[in-house]
Amino acid sequence: VIGEAEDLVARLASDLESGTLAARYEAPERPDVALSPIPRYDLLDVNAYISIGLQWSRGCPFNCEFCDIIEVFGRVPRTKAPAQLTAELDAIYATGFVGAVFIVDDNFIGNKNAVKKMLPHIESWMVAHRRPFDLYTEASLDLASHDDILAPMVAAGFSAVFIGIETPSLASLVETQKRTNIHLDPRAAVEKNTRAGLEVMAGFIVGFDADKADCFELQREFIQGSPIVLAMVGILTVLPGTQLERRLKREGRMRSLATGNQFGRTNFETRLDEKVLLKGYGGLLADLYEPKNFFARCLRTLKLLPPNRPAVTGYSFWFSVRTLFGGIFYLGIIGKFRAAFWKYIARVAWHAPRLFVRGFAMAVTSEHLIRYTMEDVLPALRAPELAVAATASASAPATAATTAPAPATATASVPVPAFVRLGTPRPSAASQG
Repeated sequence: VIGEAEDLVARLASDLESGTLAARYEAPERPDVALSPIPRYDLLDVNAYISIGLQWSRGCPFNCEFCDIIEVFGRVPRTKAPAQLTAELDAIYATGFVGAVFIVDDNFIGNKNAVKKMLPHIESWMVAHRRPFDLYTEASLDLASHDDILAPMVAAGFSAVFIGIETPSLASLVETQKRTNIHLDPRAAVEKNTRAGLEVMAGFIVGFDADKADCFELQREFIQGSPIVLAMVGILTVLPGTQLERRLKREGRMRSLATGNQFGRTNFETRLDEKVLLKGYGGLLADLYEPKNFFARCLRTLKLLPPNRPAVTGYSFWFSVRTLFGGIFYLGIIGKFRAAFWKYIARVAWHAPRLFVRGFAMAVTSEHLIRYTMEDVLPALRAPELAVAATASASAPATAATTAPAPATATASVPVPAFVRLGTPRPSAASQG
């Protein structure tokens, strides 16, 4: 099945019912999203969700080499009418859901004229319904250059935005055709968005052809010095149908199709030595999600956020109580990093008392992010690193016949990086745009 659902699903469903499935279904063109039906949110058990998705637009005007969005959805953003979007908000509201609504557009501001016209409709809807939702989305870095979009987003109820920063390396940005990021100071842009009221989540990539061995330290310095609580760092993956895949096929450097596994070997031959890439990647994650560093970024963000942004009003009293006492118990009493947690909480109470609830919520996310990094991600990275070392050993030129063969346990002597031995932290989900 190739293409978007609007022009395919009726025929596909009919053929399924009649038992006459074809081998291939392909949409003739990209559909008008105004034809999209309102999703059946009423079929969801909303109690099982902390966030519900909603789509307003498809497509992105940029031309990043690694990105599959422009291949799937095109470079001319297509948007729904404001009434269509508010009808979908009505449908979510009718379920009784209260909480985070993720507007899943890959670049919410891809069509800037359309988004300017649409935001007042969201604000009016949110005010009329007493702000039941906490909105967040994805956008390009140039959001910071458009005050006429940034301020209305905050007024409409957006509290966070995901931005694909990718790398602070100008050479790597040029290589991957991320032109919108070349002309902006990324840290200044992040800080401006934060001061306006949008907490910035950001995606980063290591493994570009232009990346050198110092790329990990460049990423570390940039991220740790910026108000970015959630830094999603991934190794470059070659996605199907992208310009990057076409180039690497021409160069004979493709290994396999993308599997979605960020913690294995790359699916292409990297310019940077693979052992250096895997070890540097793990070390970067370990540093970023060391509790002290994570909480430092939380506090940096809180110091910049305005204390008077509109708040979600629909959370129940008992939900808030359970969150507070659950957080105190799991983080402050039995947590492995409770000393760092209490030090952070004290600093939030002193430096950002009016944002204490937001600061506490950030701490709650640390329970997942830090433990996931420590217990799942870093151990998972050990296997591909050892596999690379074993491959290198197998392909090494033979030594003199008098040299004794290595014992079967020789892999134990391969240096295991400190981040794996200590089992330190980080979340994942790689940024690929």
